[in-house]
Amino acid sequence: MTEALPAPVPTARALAAQHFLEALLGPLPADSGIEVRLKRNDEDSVRRQFFTALGDIDIEGFGAEENAWFGVALRRRGTKTGKAGDLTWATCVWADFDHVEDKSAVVDKLKRFQLPPTMIVCQ
Repeated sequence: MTEALPAPVPTARALAAQHFLEALLGPLPADSGIEVRLKRNDEDSVRRQFFTALGDIDIEGFGAEENAWFGVALRRRGTKTGKAGDLTWATCVWADFDHVEDKSAVVDKLKRFQLPPTMIVCQ
C-alpha cells in the first residue's frame, strides 16, 4: 500500500503572488478568465496561458528566471485577444510607465493625486 505524500507547501513568492492576484481581481466571474504570458530573456516568443480560476494558476511552476505578465482586464472565456470585444471586466484602473527616464518622479506624482494608487508594482 502506498501512502499519499503531503501536499507541497507554497513558497512565500507563490503566496505573495496569489494574494496579489486575489486582491486585484477577486474571484473570476463565470464568463471570464485571465491571460498569463511568460517569457525568459533568452526566448524570442511569449507563452500564453488562460485560466478560469485564480487557484488554477501554478505560480510555483513559473521559473524565477521567467518574466510573467497578466491581463488586468478579464477575458471572455474562449477568446484569445485583449481587444475590447473579448474583454468582460476591468477590476481596476491601471497605468503602465515602461519607458520613462525617472520612474521615481512618476511614482511621487501619482502618490500626490487626490485618490492615490492603492497598489504600485515594480517601482
